[in-house]
Amino acid sequence: MDLLGDLVLEERHSKDIQDFKIAWNATVLILMELQDWNGALKYCILILPLYHRIYPSSHPLLRLQYYTCGKLE
Repeated sequence: MDLLGDLVLEERHSKDIQDFKIAWNATVLILMELQDWNGALKYCILILPLYHRIYPSSHPLLRLQYYTCGKLE
């Protein structure tokens, strides 16, 4: 595939991941509003492997996810 095609695929993939993260985090927030702390913690923990794949270990969003999980425990 050519360079332009690779860039388009990468951008589309990045957008898909972003949309997924937004929906996933919205689910966590809804569960928190419903005071379903165990459900929110479950979803918070399940997203961690994806965050590790796309962010370096010192990234603020990864740290925020760990903070949120810690507050829910």
